Amino acid sequence: MNIPIAKQFIFLGIIIMIMPISLAIWGVSVISLVMLILSILVFLIGQPLLKRTKKRTSPARERRELQFFDWMIRLAVALMKVDGRLDRLEIQALKQFFISKLNVHDQTLEWVGNTIRQELHTPSSLVNLCISMNGAFPYEQKLIVINFLVLIAISDSEIRPAEQIFLDQVARLLGISERDMVSIVRRHHRGLDPMSRSKEIECYRVLGLNPGANQDAIKTAYRQMAKKYHPDVTCHLEERQRLASEKKMKAISESYEYLRTSR
Repeated sequence: MNIPIAKQFIFLGIIIMIMPISLAIWGVSVISLVMLILSILVFLIGQPLLKRTKKRTSPARERRELQFFDWMIRLAVALMKVDGRLDRLEIQALKQFFISKLNVHDQTLEWVGNTIRQELHTPSSLVNLCISMNGAFPYEQKLIVINFLVLIAISDSEIRPAEQIFLDQVARLLGISERDMVSIVRRHHRGLDPMSRSKEIECYRVLGLNPGANQDAIKTAYRQMAKKYHPDVTCHLEERQRLASEKKMKAISESYEYLRTSR
């Protein structure tokens, strides 16, 4: 079994720290003092090494992440070029995504800028990019790519026809389902529309949830309320109560369907 060098330092420090106690019993005070000093030094050296070891990311993982980011950027640049012009808002949205969502700064952000310029000068093949992503990354990460591209396209408040064609093509090449694609586009559109946002908040309220609840919470709330207001449950009530329950159940079903298809 291989023990990391940092842990070896700490184990050695603990062992040496115990030794002075034993030696002190026999009256060897000078040696005890030397051993204690050595143990403290070893412990102080080992702790930073251990912390550094824990924080270190494997080179293979770093390369994989950089490759993923590289392909995302190249697809984004291809998207920005489909309508024949580069929009400043789209470039800002691209960089802001890396800052706010991926928490990158300084050197990595500089690398993002260099990759954009490289792709503008020497465009990549869209088909080859998507084939490479299919072979390297799971469906969930490809959904991140589509979300990212839709965010770029809608940064100027609308998705132009040429951009929609490009997005649909990328979605097909990456194997993104039509339902997921429609849901992503709809969600970003609603984020721009104050009326849609108000509707979404109202739907959460009807289901007794806080805005932003996940799909599992939405489904659970719907099932619980359906047990209470479903016509099969309320059919024995007086007409006024029954009609009120039917109205409530209709609002519950509509809210559930709205939230289910918008996420």
